[in-house]
Amino acid sequence: MESAADLHEARVLRAQIEIRESELRTSRSEDRVLIAEEIARLKRDYRRALALQADADYRRRRAIWRAEQEDGSPPARSRVCACA
Repeated sequence: MESAADLHEARVLRAQIEIRESELRTSRSEDRVLIAEEIARLKRDYRRALALQADADYRRRRAIWRAEQEDGSPPARSRVCACA
């Protein structure tokens, strides 16, 4: 289940960013540059993970839509009535 692994990766990266940001606030000035560089790298990785998730979600929804168009069935929204 790739999406679960991607979601976990994003959560781990977000946690690492938060930890390093708290360390940055309490660190000595000579360590701050290294910590800031690591935070920047983690944020790039986090944005990449989110972009991959969004792309996979879009591709999945697009495949569902195409399948519905090909078999002539109504869209998923119209099958379930939220009216009550």
